[in-house]
Amino acid sequence: MSKQIRQYQQSSKLVTSTAVAEFLTQAHPEDTANSVEACCQANGFSVRAYSVNNWLSGKASPSGEHLLALIAIYGPALIARLLPNVPPWLETILNSV
Repeated sequence: MSKQIRQYQQSSKLVTSTAVAEFLTQAHPEDTANSVEACCQANGFSVRAYSVNNWLSGKASPSGEHLLALIAIYGPALIARLLPNVPPWLETILNSV
């Protein structure tokens, strides 16, 4: 794997991790990690507060499975936060919610 690809993957993970952490902190300003875990469990997903704390601290990024669970729960607003440019179809959805 080339150095440029590895750098892109690392920066992409940082952006995703930062965006997810900011979104979740905004959605759950009090006791973020435990609140996210409770919300996920209430919707049938297994996301542990330990994992969320790692995302919040920047030690880790959400796995694909966790990211899909978060998208299923938080919907278009989270997707928009993760994208550098919001596509028109997503803008339409966000404006209708």
